[in-house]
Amino acid sequence: MKFALRDFRCLWLSCLFWTSCLAFIFDGPELEFDGVRYSPSQYNETGDYYLYSNIRYAAPPVRDLRWAKPQLPRASDPSVDPNANVTCTQVTPNWWNITGFPGGFTGGVEDCLFLDVYVPRNQTNYGETPIMLWIHGGGFITGSKTASGDPSGLLWAADEPIIYVAINYRLGGLGFLAGQEVATAGVANAGLHDQRAAFRWAQDHIAAFGGNPADITVFGESAGAASIMYHLTGYGGKDCPPFRRAILQSNGFCPWRGHANNEARFLAFANAAGCSDLECLRNASTEAVIQANINLLVNSTEMYQPQIDGNLVPDYPGWLLSTGKFCSDVEIMVGNNDDEGGWMLNNPAVHEVAYSNDTSKANIEKGFTFGLGTPLTTGVMERLLELYPAPSNRTSYSDMLGLMTLFQSEQNFLSSTFAIVNAWKKHVFAYKFSVGYAIHAMDVPYTYYDGPTAEVKNATAAIALQKYLTRFAITGDPNQKPAKTDTLPLFLRMDTSMTKPVFKIDDSSYEYVSDDYFMNERTEFLASGLWI
Repeated sequence: MKFALRDFRCLWLSCLFWTSCLAFIFDGPELEFDGVRYSPSQYNETGDYYLYSNIRYAAPPVRDLRWAKPQLPRASDPSVDPNANVTCTQVTPNWWNITGFPGGFTGGVEDCLFLDVYVPRNQTNYGETPIMLWIHGGGFITGSKTASGDPSGLLWAADEPIIYVAINYRLGGLGFLAGQEVATAGVANAGLHDQRAAFRWAQDHIAAFGGNPADITVFGESAGAASIMYHLTGYGGKDCPPFRRAILQSNGFCPWRGHANNEARFLAFANAAGCSDLECLRNASTEAVIQANINLLVNSTEMYQPQIDGNLVPDYPGWLLSTGKFCSDVEIMVGNNDDEGGWMLNNPAVHEVAYSNDTSKANIEKGFTFGLGTPLTTGVMERLLELYPAPSNRTSYSDMLGLMTLFQSEQNFLSSTFAIVNAWKKHVFAYKFSVGYAIHAMDVPYTYYDGPTAEVKNATAAIALQKYLTRFAITGDPNQKPAKTDTLPLFLRMDTSMTKPVFKIDDSSYEYVSDDYFMNERTEFLASGLWI
């Protein structure tokens, strides 16, 4: 089944200046949270929304609050310029070469736990307005609440008003340092705990903006989507986060890194800051801990990520999903790009294997071992060699580049999609993004498309994606309401009777394709975590 793309940009643009005479006019009042008063930092006339920026949702995570759960803000906490671009301490490795994330970038501050709220001026159902809460990607080491883009276009693509929230959370060693001492005297996965604190803030305070705290859709890309899965499996599904729906774009919940090296990485971080224990790290200067984070990441082929801690992350998420220990009531939309693994080829450890002509067993095993980040048993390695044999005229790939691209795509991202779809018994909306050179993260500019000057190859596809995302957030169904009319084809759930249940967004068309892109024996094995 295939549909031609229709250009409905004119319809979308004609709506930009439409306002309902029945709408509640939100005039950007001054609001108070945790003893601090906030006024809109700007009013966007084109988007017709107010922006409340740099709202503090947690106390500064400094000194004794380093590697600790986020605490409630205090009126005495330092104020921040509402127009400042506040980001958490971050660094990108030199090998990164991704649009928006240049290699070797450093920046940010420790006191960074802030969020932004974009509030539509016209709210047709004040008090019932749905919320979309964005968790940025960036490999858990970089990114910010504003790095993905301006949500103006996303808000205007929505059939009804939506309140948009974007959050910062601790990154790198400051957000995801682990090890026994952290577990005993602090908390592992501090960045995930930050996100939970932001969810609670939204639930407690979003009504002040006209939002419905019971109608939150959380969405994210890459590490942001992975974060969502950690929350859906958090505490084994016994303490579900306060969101109703979730959109996961290029999800990869880090099955490729175990926790065997946590102690060594903790000591390396401590030593880089001139310390040997957590107490010293908490007393160290801001400059020392920031520089330690930079030193350990800028030339590294590895990254920090969530770790099993026995609490928020009680076990490997794939196992939790397969055993029913997750928040199954949350409605799910999941999407992947056509070539998720392509960007990983920049990593020197992968590049060396992928761009060689060496098809020997030893070279292939080298790629598997790095990809999964842990020594592999003989049985696991033999199974991987069966699933990903050396290039030949019998394989779908013709060289090592093709083999490693497939393996990186499936072990980093598509195995996670398998786990989600399998856990929800295909009761999910799934799409494949194939516009342009659809490597990992290339869908983000389309999600945040905001007009003719935006750098996207296909504006029509961008608006279509935005409409599907926002409609799902509003109703749980990416399709238009009966009262609405447009030319977009139906986007059906996977559990229909269709033999090709995945909705594909292409350069010039939409069509339904087979789910074997992420539902196959290779992704099933990788999702099982049998190699951990």
